[in-house]
Amino acid sequence: MSRASDLWMATDILIRTYSGDFEWLDYCLRSGEKRLKGFRDVVLVASDKDAPILRERYDYRVCESGEDWEDGYIQQMNDKLHADSYSDADYICHTDSDCVWIRDLSPEDLMENGKPVWLMHPFTGDDNPWPPIVEKILGFKSRVSFMRRHPFTVPRKVYKQYRDWLEARHSISVRDYIKKQPYRSFIEYESFGAWAYEYAHEEFTWKDQGDFPVFIRQGWSWGGLSDQIKGELEEICK
Repeated sequence: MSRASDLWMATDILIRTYSGDFEWLDYCLRSGEKRLKGFRDVVLVASDKDAPILRERYDYRVCESGEDWEDGYIQQMNDKLHADSYSDADYICHTDSDCVWIRDLSPEDLMENGKPVWLMHPFTGDDNPWPPIVEKILGFKSRVSFMRRHPFTVPRKVYKQYRDWLEARHSISVRDYIKKQPYRSFIEYESFGAWAYEYAHEEFTWKDQGDFPVFIRQGWSWGGLSDQIKGELEEICK
């Protein structure tokens, strides 16, 4: 993967991971070596316990995010919303360990009109768990889903704007607010996207998910990495 440093606007890939996903991460990084062009760096973020293991396995920049929380699932959401603490790039492109790149990609492919594209689509079904959680976080309803598919690219300056807004609303730090939420009662990309649509609208190009290319095969690490899936990922990484 190209790590050119002379881009007029630097873009880093950021992956928040943990030891249970490292086998998936192998495929993510291998596919990135094959297909990613023009990104400045890959930044791997993990807890203090898992970060040393990452450094032994990979030749990428690794950042510690602190001690493990009791609920690691919600901890990784907090870490993503503090991505600007781990990368000083102009834009930060998020993906997950269980995602693999299926086509060539440069930072420009994620932009339209000089702005990163954020995908959206109306919520469907009354059983979707996220609208009431987003309303609790933000104080207003969103009828649109902003967590459509990876990757998610965000201007670095927007993270702090969102955190400042949340801290003013809840009178508590974002970290402490997230940490005190019940299990599965916070969502990072849905709330961040809904907030950005209202308060940082001009920082993004907003598009329906059907109007933008698919760059990633999204896995589901909780479902396990079967021999069949391994074979399919090996083919992608060849």
